[in-house]
Amino acid sequence: MGKHVEILAPAGSLDSLRAGLAAGADAVYIGGSRFGARAYAQNFTEEQLLEAIDEVHLQGKKIYMTVNTLLKDKELAELFSYLLPYYQRGLDAVIVQDMGVLRAVRSWFPGLEIHASTQMSISAAEGVRFLKKHGVSRVVPSRELHLKEIAEMKKEGLELECFVHGAMCYSYSGQCLFSSLIGGRSGNRGQCAQPCRLPYQIDGRPEQDLLSLKDLCTIHKIPELIEAGIDSFKIEGRMKQPEYVYTVTKLYKKYTDLYQKNGQSGFSVSAEDERKLKEVYQRRGYSQGYYHQRNGKEMLSLARPENVSTESQKKEGAYLPELLPVSGKLWLKSGCPASFSVAAGSAKVSCKGEVVQEAVRQPLELSKVEKQMKKTGSTGFYFQNLEICMEEGVFLPVQSLNQLRRQGLGKLTEALLQPYRREWTKENGKEDESALHPEQGAAAEENRDRSATYRVGVLVQTREQMKIAMDAEMVSRIYVEDPKLCREAKLSKKCIILALPSVFREDTAEKWEAYREEIRAYCDEVLIRNWDSLQWLRDRGFEKPVRTDYNLYVWNQQGK
Repeated sequence: MGKHVEILAPAGSLDSLRAGLAAGADAVYIGGSRFGARAYAQNFTEEQLLEAIDEVHLQGKKIYMTVNTLLKDKELAELFSYLLPYYQRGLDAVIVQDMGVLRAVRSWFPGLEIHASTQMSISAAEGVRFLKKHGVSRVVPSRELHLKEIAEMKKEGLELECFVHGAMCYSYSGQCLFSSLIGGRSGNRGQCAQPCRLPYQIDGRPEQDLLSLKDLCTIHKIPELIEAGIDSFKIEGRMKQPEYVYTVTKLYKKYTDLYQKNGQSGFSVSAEDERKLKEVYQRRGYSQGYYHQRNGKEMLSLARPENVSTESQKKEGAYLPELLPVSGKLWLKSGCPASFSVAAGSAKVSCKGEVVQEAVRQPLELSKVEKQMKKTGSTGFYFQNLEICMEEGVFLPVQSLNQLRRQGLGKLTEALLQPYRREWTKENGKEDESALHPEQGAAAEENRDRSATYRVGVLVQTREQMKIAMDAEMVSRIYVEDPKLCREAKLSKKCIILALPSVFREDTAEKWEAYREEIRAYCDEVLIRNWDSLQWLRDRGFEKPVRTDYNLYVWNQQGK
């Protein structure tokens, strides 16, 4: 019943990729050797990733690639050649955080879908609407949202991909600088050291994991997640083992299908399956996340639970690709070249081999020919039907039969993958010169006139701070976080810039509706910290200058 919901599995290795597919995943997300938010995962080399794209597509599934870190100009210039082989091979989508990357990919690679990473911190329908205008086809919103907020986002018409299982961040994804500040490893560069998982001490009390959240588990909430309009159930865990990927993917697939088949009345998660989820991975314990609550102490994992695990039935290397059924026909007639045709789905190919001879001593036996032709090995195929039309008393070397089979299955593989392949030319994909040659923009920046007098701006949060800023001669700009202070601040004749909140959710927007007139009358400019609030301003016809804060990271010329 209802629409199809994608089960999206993490793939930190080839074994994990195969585990996810074997468990019934509709798609996998994967990281390459660069630019992914899991720099320390067992990421794929170019050759491995190209093979993975083919393997996934032969099974009729999809594959998405993470490019969800912030890129410097030099790195952005290298991104085109990095992505081009994957684009040509048929990669289904890239997951991005950086607006510069978004613009470059949209310009370079037509037809390649762009998914907005949860690192973008999209928290309201306005943010979805903003990204839709920029060519994004799917949004992974912040994990802190309530199901009602998700449902509002879905009204904008884009696909929504939401986390349903796995590790949770203490902060909004993309906005946490904790790892950078205390260890020099930035989460926005794929290097988070996870300091929130460490124990901390307050006022001499015993150490506790005060910032560590329990893992997310929403298997009991699948009906509500589907009804909220979520298109893709995302499982976290690109650094976890294949056994985890297999078990979690299989169970979410099972219960998603169960609800869609039987509805709410026939939906129930068994105690046995709950036990399997806990046994495969329970570092922190589980909670149902933010889908039904704003926050709560019960979401914290103050003490680590004892490790509960059992021997998995599946081991690394045991997740073989699902075999694709094919039908074949072999003709062996004396004096004619051996002929072989093979088909799968709508694809059908044929090939010819050596000339069939009359047998001098030992003619071919039908059973041996059939056995030899069915040796498909690691091709990913198996013969569902094989018809052999063979004259009596003929002979062909076994090596020739093997070569004919390999040739036919090889051609079939190419025929099945051909629809995914893309050609890239300057006519269908525009090379953005400013992205490929960022030094030009850097040179322009160097030549900028620097003779202008520097101005001082201050951010105030209280009336006392504001009065000091108003009286300070050197201060020319006052950034005000409380809109109720704008009228008084305007008396100073300084430039008054209203700073909108760092997170702009649905209830935040409702609150700020009351200050629309203050914004128009008493603010010279507005400071935004997320894409949601920028679209909110545009929807209300705001025409004054808009500044961006550090929260909207600009690491390259394309991100301006």
